[in-house]
Parts: sequence; structure tokens; C-alpha cells
Amino acid sequence: SAHSLIDRETNKDKREVEQLGLVVERQAKRLKAYFEQVMGSVALQERPPKVVQFPLNQLTQQLLDELRLRYQDEIEIRYEALLPDVEMKLDEDYYFSILDNLVSNAIKFNPSDQKIIRFTWQLTQDQYCLKVADNGSGIASNERSKVFTAFYRGRLSGNKPGLGLGLYYIKSCLDRLGWTIHMEEGASAGTIFYIYMGNAASNDKRQD
Repeated sequence: SAHSLIDRETNKDKREVEQLGLVVERQAKRLKAYFEQVMGSVALQERPPKVVQFPLNQLTQQLLDELRLRYQDEIEIRYEALLPDVEMKLDEDYYFSILDNLVSNAIKFNPSDQKIIRFTWQLTQDQYCLKVADNGSGIASNERSKVFTAFYRGRLSGNKPGLGLGLYYIKSCLDRLGWTIHMEEGASAGTIFYIYMGNAASNDKRQD
């Protein structure tokens, strides 16, 4: 009947409006995240680092515990403690941003059903080095010199959300702390980052 046809068309219109509303909501959330990324990057450039001395292992463990809660259903975060603990001068917010972006990238660029990221310590040439290895897709050798550039998105980015600011943000934090980073391909898969944290001799006070 005419009434049934009208009702079906009305219900169809309602469903289409609801679906459109969901699309708009997702796009708004994505734009909000992009805006926060850009503003965070700008704020980083304007704020001088607040360098305070911390027990390095204790702080790293604490920050990774926070990230485990945030990403508990998305990735397994493994950590091997730095023993004995040492005092290190750093900016806690910068350090957290570095760890957060590394974990976030290890989730985003990882097709594995069991995503894993490992944090371990090395002492190299009197520098404390945080080794960060994931089991993701890896970064092509011809792209490694570009990935720390703002807004650069490699071929594996595809349709994944993001502005290409994660590794740029990491590099900016490292530069402000006077730290350096090196990357290489993992033995079987993924990427390994080495974060060198200044001279151990100037941060030599150990925790018993």
C-alpha cells in the first residue's frame, strides 16, 4: 500500500541519516586528533624542556605501566629493567611522548594478530641506550632518512589515520633533550630503534 511504501522510505531515510551521522562523528574525532597532533607539535617547539633528575629505570617502568593501561587490548609491552638503576636528567613529558609515539606506531604499522614491542637497555660508549624493537611491518631502507620529517607518510601508511607527525615528534623531543636516535631493520621483522641518552658520566649517580 501507499502507506507501507512511505513508511519503508521513511525508515530508509532515517537509517541513511544515522549512518551519515556516524560518518560525520568519526571524521570529527579524526580531525580533533589531527588538530591535537599539530598543536602538540607547535607547543613542543615553544616550550623549553623542564629537565629534572629521575631514577631512569623507575621512571621508565612507571611510564610503560601507564601505556600498558592505555593500550592493553592492542599490544603487549615487554620491558627488561635497567639494574642497577641510575639517575638521569630529562624532561618527563618529553620522555613519555617519545615512548607513547613508539608504542602507537608499533600498533598502527603492524598487521600481526599478536603485536609486541620490547624495551631493553644497553650501555654503549658511556651512553645509556634504550633499545626498542617491534614486530611490525618495518620501514623500507630508502625511507629511513625521511621518516623523521614532519608530515612524511611512507608507502605502508596507506589509508591509516595520521598526519606523519609521530616520528617527527619523537625526533623533536630527542633534539630538545640532546639525545640521538638510530634505526635498523629487525632480524626477522619490524623495526629496531636505539635511543642514546647523553653521557653516562654526567648522570653517574646509581641507585642502590
